[in-house]
Amino acid sequence: MLNLEVSMEDCRLSVRTLDEGPTHDCFKVSKDIVTILNDQKLVDTYISVADLFKDRQLDVMDLTPFPLVGFLLAKNGCRVFHSMRNKLDQDFFDYILRVNSISPERFVMLPEGARCIDPEFVKPNSLILHDVIDTDGYLESNFFRTDSLEPAIVLPVTALAVAMMVYAPYIDCCNKVNDSNTLGFKTAKHMNQYSGDEHPNIEDLVYEQRTERVVFTLEDGVKVMSVTAVNTGLVNAVYYWYEMYYSDKIKFSTLDSSHYKKTCYFMKETKYVTKGENLSIECHVEDSVMKITEGTGQSYSE
Repeated sequence: MLNLEVSMEDCRLSVRTLDEGPTHDCFKVSKDIVTILNDQKLVDTYISVADLFKDRQLDVMDLTPFPLVGFLLAKNGCRVFHSMRNKLDQDFFDYILRVNSISPERFVMLPEGARCIDPEFVKPNSLILHDVIDTDGYLESNFFRTDSLEPAIVLPVTALAVAMMVYAPYIDCCNKVNDSNTLGFKTAKHMNQYSGDEHPNIEDLVYEQRTERVVFTLEDGVKVMSVTAVNTGLVNAVYYWYEMYYSDKIKFSTLDSSHYKKTCYFMKETKYVTKGENLSIECHVEDSVMKITEGTGQSYSE
């Protein structure tokens, strides 16, 4: 940090250093680490998760981009394994280990991209922490393979999808071509044939809620949930996010997150609904692929 004096004389700008402040260690790191550390609710959740195991000696596999739980448990004496996703982060991680007096034997860095779990690691005194949601709003495929990890402790314990119908003016702008904006060329009819029906990378969406929220479990199959309109007005999208449960008392919602993105399904046509009207939302899950859409009007099915 520098304290500077800036002055102007005869149209000349002068800058003089008054004194230098304290120096700080600076690191170039991947974007995920920056967004995780700036997401206070997510950081608080990870601290609470680490507190659950502060009095236990475990082998820990932390598969999150920034292994905060792993660092905290390694400081408490656990042996931790982490697969680094980006070589940019190496210096920052080494610094954290050094200032916290955590030895390389206590915190083991696995090769970049090595996220497969060794079967020998799956035992009762092991903790496996998944990053359930990719930052673009999609489910991480490893979430669907947790049954094979027993008897290890696997977190989060479960994840649910939460959805509701909304009206968002942004949807009509980002997903469709309007002839009034194309300098007189008639292109909308042809270009809109190729427009997508889902936006999985939404950071902040300004919207008006139109229906109540519904919750979907994430087993394979098709589920259809009826929803009731809570407000009268236009509706053009299904907005959804995830809730992750680490214990009975520790829950994290990606709706409140600045790190995780949200996802929107674009309805084929903007509709007008009235308060009390019955609608439906569908959730399709097959292997590690999930899609939530407006419903066809069928009843709930497993």
